[in-house]
Amino acid sequence: MRASPVVLFLVLSGCYRYQPLETPAPIPGTQVVANLTEAGSMALASQVGPGVASLRGAVVEWDHDGLLLALSSVMGRNDQETFWRGERVRVPHSTVASVQQRRFALGKTFLFGGTVVGGLLAAVTAFQGSGGGGVPGGGTGGQPE
Repeated sequence: MRASPVVLFLVLSGCYRYQPLETPAPIPGTQVVANLTEAGSMALASQVGPGVASLRGAVVEWDHDGLLLALSSVMGRNDQETFWRGERVRVPHSTVASVQQRRFALGKTFLFGGTVVGGLLAAVTAFQGSGGGGVPGGGTGGQPE
């Protein structure tokens, strides 16, 4: 019963990483990042803004023409991230340098979760006192004579 909050914490604070696609065409709903070519960045500038390096979002459709993404964010070549609310953008394959999918990182999640839980336990231990509340040295706290 005690492990339940810890397991819940680890699941909710899960770490993710991006790795190459496991299949040639990801299924709809797969979270991906599409890294654009320089020419792709210029070709999509009217839809996503100038100087975009990558697009993040959920795959809506993947076909021979390209992919349709419900965008969650775009990353500029200046490392500025702009968040989107699921707007759909058609991305031709010719504009994409690489596509990676978002995957759960079990090791990183346990490392992060263990660090947080360890820190919380250390803080609780540090702030637990003996409850004496007296003056060090056993004095009465009054004026010296």
